[in-house]
Amino acid sequence: MTTMPKAEVSLSGDSEVEVTRQFRAPRELVYQAYTRPTPGPS
Repeated sequence: MTTMPKAEVSLSGDSEVEVTRQFRAPRELVYQAYTRPTPGPS
């Protein structure tokens, strides 16, 4: 099993936080995971 790098967190200002994380997946799949809602429980 391989491990992924941890998320990087930085403060961009007084009220902004930036989180950067790498994924081992096709870019399109990651984008879809963030932009398409998942169906809720029935």
